[in-house]
Amino acid sequence: MATNGDVRSPYEPTGIDSLEGLVYPATYEIQPGEDDATILEAMVQVFDQVAYNLNLSSGAQALGLTPYQVVIVASMVEREAKLATDAVRWPA
Repeated sequence: MATNGDVRSPYEPTGIDSLEGLVYPATYEIQPGEDDATILEAMVQVFDQVAYNLNLSSGAQALGLTPYQVVIVASMVEREAKLATDAVRWPA
């Protein structure tokens, strides 16, 4: 489901069929009978809304990157940060 292209994010480039990094990490209420696609769509929609609210596209453009490239870099930083202090937030 997350790698076959059935569920997509507007931040997912053409030719990429993986939603890795494009689902929002949160607690979701799952209803009995909901299928995988419905659950995955909800997770991607939350990511898309948060990315939109943070103005990911404009921020990425200002850095000379695509929004997807920013997501990749953020994922790398998250993986490397062992302590909360390692993942220092930059001033806005």
